[in-house]
Amino acid sequence: MPSPCPKASRSRARSTRSSSTPSVASPAATARRPRSPSGSAASPSKGSAKRGCSVSRERRRSAAGMSLIELVVAIVVVAICLTGAFALVDTTTRRSADPMLERQATSIAEAYLEEILQQSYVDPDDGEVCPAAEADRTLFDNVCDYSGLVEAGARSQQGEAVAGLESYRVEVAIDPKASLGDLSGESVVLRIDVTVTDPIGRPVRLSAYRTNA
Repeated sequence: MPSPCPKASRSRARSTRSSSTPSVASPAATARRPRSPSGSAASPSKGSAKRGCSVSRERRRSAAGMSLIELVVAIVVVAICLTGAFALVDTTTRRSADPMLERQATSIAEAYLEEILQQSYVDPDDGEVCPAAEADRTLFDNVCDYSGLVEAGARSQQGEAVAGLESYRVEVAIDPKASLGDLSGESVVLRIDVTVTDPIGRPVRLSAYRTNA
């Protein structure tokens, strides 16, 4: 947008040229010419033109400065909003995955518990309850053989790792001195605790009892 300053200069130049050439103004032109309070015709002064140019430049600078400030503020606000949105999405994603992890851990614990309960109450070789455990899971033949079993990642009864379940930890504890109150009688009650820890560190524990009845 062109500056108003050159127009003021051209007006002064035309005024100067017209004043240098003598002419007789008609009464109508004299009547139309605006006059100052002192009675003389009004004409723009150099001081007022300079002030007009200065004000115009200051306004342009002020407008440019406000635009830059607004841009910075907008960037900061957008960054804050995005940070909050990402945090919300992350929290929602984790919460939606939590039930799935818990169900998977429960399924693993159930599978181990079912395998243990299918084993003999006593050692088939000597008839003892809770003899020394076998070193290899594939050789387990009674409930107490599973006592102290710890596996990083779910495994089948043959000791093979189950794909996709490597991040789960399985622990088995057998208590040969458990009691069911009057229901126990003279029988030795074995309490079986299977604890499965999911990938985010939450344990799921399932328990069962086994007697010789």
